[in-house]
Amino acid sequence: MSAEALTARKPVPTWARAYPEPSQGAALVSAEQVYEMILESVDDEDTGFVIVDVRRTDFTETKCVRGAINIPAQSFYLGIETWAKVFGDRTVIFHCASSSSGGRGWRCAAWYQDHLDGLNLGSGFTGQSALLTGGIKRWIELYGEDSRVTIDVPELE
Repeated sequence: MSAEALTARKPVPTWARAYPEPSQGAALVSAEQVYEMILESVDDEDTGFVIVDVRRTDFTETKCVRGAINIPAQSFYLGIETWAKVFGDRTVIFHCASSSSGGRGWRCAAWYQDHLDGLNLGSGFTGQSALLTGGIKRWIELYGEDSRVTIDVPELE
């Protein structure tokens, strides 16, 4: 994972104005790195990472990363304390459609890292936040047909 972090450049979305502005970005992780992480952990009972898709049902892509959980960005911040307990010391990799700077994935990754930093969990704590660069669009471009790492999203009505 890259130590480089994106900084917000997009205007703050209306829904996000109800929450604090993140104080920092999050580490960046490429689709290629996540692909390798998934393949290397196939037989592991407990992986050291969690993938969080923060798109709502308004997403237009028809696929998602195998094993990802969906927590819409619009409600993520409200449950951040609970999510930190659930995720523990895992790396949490966030993404949205494109994971652009200031977007939903970026914002959730930054909020989560801010929250972890505020907990002062000490040097033994390995949990961190990361942002999947390029989001699901890049993922589908590279791995959309690889059923080991990508699944179809059922049609939502």
